[in-house]
This record gives sequence, C-alpha cells and structure tokens, in this order.
Amino acid sequence: MKLLQMMKKMNRPALATRLGGSRGLHWGRSFMRRGLVAQPVIVVRGCDGSDLIETITANERDGTLFGPVSIGSGAGVVRTFSIENSGSAPLSLGCVGIEGSGATEFEVAEYPEPVLLPGAATSFTIRYRATQMGDAIALVLIPSNDPSEHPYMFEVEGCAYSAAFARV
Repeated sequence: MKLLQMMKKMNRPALATRLGGSRGLHWGRSFMRRGLVAQPVIVVRGCDGSDLIETITANERDGTLFGPVSIGSGAGVVRTFSIENSGSAPLSLGCVGIEGSGATEFEVAEYPEPVLLPGAATSFTIRYRATQMGDAIALVLIPSNDPSEHPYMFEVEGCAYSAAFARV
C-alpha cells in the first residue's frame, strides 16, 4: 500500500493503477526488477578510501595486505575499513566473519554499526596477529540485506617472519 501512495505522490498514476489492479503482483515484481523500489547498496572501502573489489587479491594500497610482521609482535597490525550505504533503503549488517586457511591469524577487533541509513557510513577493524611463519590468507565476509552482494567478500593476507631469522 505504501508503494502505491508513493507512486501517486511522484505523479505516476498509470503505474500506481497497474500496481493496484488485478495483476498488481506481476507489475509489482516488474517494478522491483527495474530497480525503482528502494534497496540498500553496500560499498566497502579500504584504508586508502578506494572501493574494495570483491575477492580480488590483497594489496598494500587498500590495506588488505598485512605485513611483513614479526611473529608474536604484540598487538599485531590493525587496519580500519569502512562500509557505506549508497542505496535508498536502510542497510542491515550481520556479524563480520573471517574464513579460510589463514583465518586464525586474523580477528575482527571492532565491529561496524548493525544498521546504516541511506548515505550513512560506519567502520570496522581487522587485526592480524602473526603466530606462524609464512603467508596467511583469509576471506572477510560481511553479511547484509543488499540483494546483489550477500555476503560481501574480500581477501586479506598477512606475511609473518621469525625475528630470529631477521638478524644478520
């Protein structure tokens, strides 16, 4: 019903009539497929402010490549990433998770806000604590109600070395 009222206010009476007619369900689905219904859109940005591209290899520029780091180096390396809702409906975020063979080396140190209104942004931090020598690769998963990117995924990679091998 709210959709019909919105369409009448936008001076689209023909479409509003079709949506409310006997074939309203059919027209409503067509209307939604064309992107005219409000939807959230998740945009994740790296440390440098650039858009992260899903599942692309980690790199230094956007902060998804952590290291090289000495094993057992205290607090580890922390990177802050941001999430923006560039859509026209509220964006609901689930619990950010980390999966993959190197997931135990990474942790979510600070979680993002659970709901973002259109145009709003929040941030979250990932910490890399090296416990084993070598590379650690994992996927960061951000569940949301964005219909086209659920969950949003990007790769993080850490590289650890032993302080004993670093001495020359």
